[in-house]
Amino acid sequence: FRSVTGVQTCALPIWAPQEAAAEPLVFNKQRFAWTQTKHPLSVAPRKEMGYTVYSAPIRGKLVHLLSHHIIFGEIVVPGATYLEMLLAAGEYVLGGAGKQWSITNVGFTAPLVLKRGQDGNLVRPVDLYLEISPGGHWAESSVDSQTGELLITHAEGEVDFRAQEMELPTVDLQEVRARCDEEVVIERLYLPFSKIGLPLQPRFRTVRHILRGDEEVLAKIEAENDGTNVGYLFNPAVLDGTFQGSMALMLARRATEVDDLTSLRIPLLCQKITNYAQGYATSIFVHHQMQYINDRELCVNSKLCKPDGKAMLGMETLKFREVRPEHIQKMLQQASDDIEEDVLEQEWAPFDAPAGKAGSLPGKVLFMGASAALRAALEAKFPSAAFLDLDDWDSDVTRSEERRVGKECRSRW
Repeated sequence: FRSVTGVQTCALPIWAPQEAAAEPLVFNKQRFAWTQTKHPLSVAPRKEMGYTVYSAPIRGKLVHLLSHHIIFGEIVVPGATYLEMLLAAGEYVLGGAGKQWSITNVGFTAPLVLKRGQDGNLVRPVDLYLEISPGGHWAESSVDSQTGELLITHAEGEVDFRAQEMELPTVDLQEVRARCDEEVVIERLYLPFSKIGLPLQPRFRTVRHILRGDEEVLAKIEAENDGTNVGYLFNPAVLDGTFQGSMALMLARRATEVDDLTSLRIPLLCQKITNYAQGYATSIFVHHQMQYINDRELCVNSKLCKPDGKAMLGMETLKFREVRPEHIQKMLQQASDDIEEDVLEQEWAPFDAPAGKAGSLPGKVLFMGASAALRAALEAKFPSAAFLDLDDWDSDVTRSEERRVGKECRSRW
């Protein structure tokens, strides 16, 4: 002990640290549910009849996003939504994270029209079902959320998660910019869309900048940062924007006026989509290389890239098929009619038949409108059944109405 200015101190011995055994640090990297935003189209899988099924409800912010994809006044779910859902399933639950995998023979088959009520919610709540068979075939369908009724299949193809050699491709964006010597005014892309019946709203006007060469296009695609962009890998609006960017190949070179397009090209099929395991982003560049173009089709090979040129997704033999306004209207009307007939209204027709005696049909089966041959067969099979001939109806009901209602009664009976 020593005394320094009246304060006692002690000198402590100094120990040299012992050499620790050199062991490599091993990090157990894994996702934790509380550290990440849930993908709007990703839920836990379940098994049904040997298939793995993923179900995602269309609601909340997803509805707000899709409400900006308008075709002829209807909200139509774009095909890019089905790709985003499949990519999310591959990344989060099917073992595709961190490795290269592919989707093949992608086909878009039918549109999904959404109807919103005055409260902003869907008139018919709809889920998207992604079904994957043990052999790798996948299909995405719409399902009535309340009844579980399968409505229609919208896209399908094959998926392959087997180990692939990592390609890690890059695109030299500077070289592409040098070749693409024309800057396309964005309104030359979107004004023709509006004239044809595709007045896309801001969340789906994601093409921000376009450069064009003779047979290639480089476009900047970026999601609207308004709260509907949370949780996605690419975002359906961004993937749809890459499709929109390819339409610049249909525009006249170096024109100053808006092109007089009379039809659209919509994605029909893609031979192969490769996930290169180089991440995802909602602000990207897309490079389209034209393979061919004719009166009916546009075919491109495409890469979705980061600003440094690293390719995240590749699309080979992506085909866009011509559709005219009248074709689109017919498809949408058919899809819309199905919803309106089943959900929005129930038509009733007068049923004026001769009054029977009270209690004359207790516990009996009633057949209406059967032909003579069918009635004879039914009488033999059901001797206690009652029959009503449509000819007994009041004459105020027209014959066409009789046939329509009779048919509906028989089908519902």
